[in-house]
Amino acid sequence: MVQVSHAFLYLIILESFTLIEHLTAAHDGNSESPNKKPNIVFILIDDLGFNDVSYHGSNETKTPNIDALARSGTVLTRHYTHSLCSPSRGALMTAKYATQLGLGYVIRPARREGLGLEEKLMPEYLREVGYQTHAIGKWHLGMYKEAYLPTRRGFDSFLGCYTSGLEYYTHVQSSSGLYGLDLHWDVGERSEPMWNKHGQYLTDIYTDHFKQLIEERNQSKPFFVYFAHNAVHIPIEGKTSLASRFPGVFDSERLAYLTQVAAVDESVGVVMETLEKAGVLNNTIVVVTSDNGGSTEHASRASNFPLRGGKRTLFEGGVRTPALIAGPGIHKGSSCLR
Repeated sequence: MVQVSHAFLYLIILESFTLIEHLTAAHDGNSESPNKKPNIVFILIDDLGFNDVSYHGSNETKTPNIDALARSGTVLTRHYTHSLCSPSRGALMTAKYATQLGLGYVIRPARREGLGLEEKLMPEYLREVGYQTHAIGKWHLGMYKEAYLPTRRGFDSFLGCYTSGLEYYTHVQSSSGLYGLDLHWDVGERSEPMWNKHGQYLTDIYTDHFKQLIEERNQSKPFFVYFAHNAVHIPIEGKTSLASRFPGVFDSERLAYLTQVAAVDESVGVVMETLEKAGVLNNTIVVVTSDNGGSTEHASRASNFPLRGGKRTLFEGGVRTPALIAGPGIHKGSSCLR
């Protein structure tokens, strides 16, 4: 068993710019990648329960692709986050605790709020060292002014939603007294609403876009993709084609939740297959984690067993999440215990 210090994973990723330079020397002869710097794919799942990955021993959840990635890298068994969406995302983007950012709350669509514009974000640092930077999925760090949008804060492109809680097939935001489409394709200062995706499952839209990004990337530069799923956040709208995988689950809400998890796991499998086909898998660091503990409120039906509590609480179930990291220089089949 490999024991390393229990680092806040968000800090590890930002501080890995130094690691990147060391990995460069170790992989100069790698024929699979013309880039010296490793690529980075950061997959952030929303509200995933601690017990909702099968590598944690669940006999109900099925996550074979995430499990395979865990076996090929290092599982972080004591990975801690903030207990809410926006604070965790702010911490990830800045390597600061949310209390340092004045971000101890969820950013609501109708409020004049956002991650402070004085903060320099992870993609901005990565751009400075030659990376192409792309964001997919849920932003949730401010949208009331254009200056708060992802492509104004270091990302070359963004396909996803500015807020949270979208319906998975209509892509409509209907909370906080608002109602309207919140699915956008942004490049630089240009933003287009994605009306043409109506009826397509949101997780699949994001995954297809990841494939397109990798296939059409600039091969002369390394890439950073921040892939932030809406799933498995409410509303619990499962992917019905996956329901047959769970014949012993009779609670309809739990079944819908498990198909959401399965759809994300399928997405992880597509990500890895896409990287392999592009010939860059051996030179790509992949992280999979959750923004906070699973939600046990409403109809979410997440499981944080054996931990107490869930999202919005400071019990272990609210702040201790599944997490793993795999790629060049990462120990295979090991666990970080502290």
